[in-house]
Amino acid sequence: MTDVTPEERRLYACADACFIGQNVYLFCASEGLATVFRGSVDGPKLGQHLRLSDQQFVTFAQTRLSARLKRCQDVDFLIAAQVSCCA
Repeated sequence: MTDVTPEERRLYACADACFIGQNVYLFCASEGLATVFRGSVDGPKLGQHLRLSDQQFVTFAQTRLSARLKRCQDVDFLIAAQVSCCA
């Protein structure tokens, strides 16, 4: 995508990440899993742990909650981080 601005590329990347998150959400629902799509994630820190390139960034994260827990802060583990590329 060379004919759009970097801001537009970031917008498209975030929209794509939302579609991915919706698919993960639907899968989790079909398997009886609770999931949370998270926008408030430390993207740069998570990106370092994932060893992303300078052209990649974390847009959102998605977590699965343990069936026995009811609160979002009791997150069991990270299912996926939506990573986008603006190259």
